[in-house]
Amino acid sequence: MAPSDRPSTRAQRTKADLKAAIHFEIARSGTLDVAAVTEAAGLSQATFYSHFGSHDDALAAALDISLTNVTEVSRSIVNIETILEMGLADMIDLLVEQLVVAFGVEAPVLRVALARLSQNTTIRDVYRSHQSAHHLHLTKQLELGQRASVVRAGEPDQLAAALLVSAQGLNNPLLLRTDANDETMSALKRALLAILKPDATS
Repeated sequence: MAPSDRPSTRAQRTKADLKAAIHFEIARSGTLDVAAVTEAAGLSQATFYSHFGSHDDALAAALDISLTNVTEVSRSIVNIETILEMGLADMIDLLVEQLVVAFGVEAPVLRVALARLSQNTTIRDVYRSHQSAHHLHLTKQLELGQRASVVRAGEPDQLAAALLVSAQGLNNPLLLRTDANDETMSALKRALLAILKPDATS
């Protein structure tokens, strides 16, 4: 690596460390405390503000990590290999159970960041970018499922949108802040399965 590249690489590493510390602090406390973040990262507050010009910029960085974590759970489960190996019903069961866990972990960050969604372009762009990429992933996997006759007929992008919106609904305090009973979880699983399950007559 050329010497001229080192400052940029160091700055990128510093920003990544701060981003991780921001995410950790909000997930831990439910708030963004710059002093706690910089102490955890071993950096000054001046360094923090040189990388994040505002609290909303920092929230966007934390949201990026949270959405990556949640969508990675979904990506690892909703794919044609898993559908063919497990069957659609078992895949949905696993998806609901794992997303509830993931949303529970990320809930503090999602709550704080999404509260600023309508007021901040950076936060909105992060959200839309993740949603668009995940919608594309789901569309491709469901289209493959249709070709294998294990997913209902219909426009795959519309089925993907319905699945995405429904799965996002699992990020709900009624589900995350209490011990969801078996009946609640079963109802949610049936609802998501109904979006994708082929009609009996098809």
